[in-house]
Amino acid sequence: MKQKNELIIFLDSGDTIIDEATEVREDDGIVIRADVIPGADVMVKTLSERGYTLVLVADGEAQSFKNSSYNTVSMIASMQSSCRSTSA
Repeated sequence: MKQKNELIIFLDSGDTIIDEATEVREDDGIVIRADVIPGADVMVKTLSERGYTLVLVADGEAQSFKNSSYNTVSMIASMQSSCRSTSA
């Protein structure tokens, strides 16, 4: 069984996980697409596999983070879920 690490890691979305220079926005400023920084997905997965609790910190319009093509929250949740299922 994987040991839960007591340390909680806060990750900023912009320019830590998502490359803000690649953001494509609608006229109202909502982000509809952006690229993940190379290696950021591996970093998040590795931290999760090591038992850290991850918290996403982000500023901006909530809809930008809900868009399926820019859904950082879903990316992190699916990685954490995948790590939990492989360690069970």
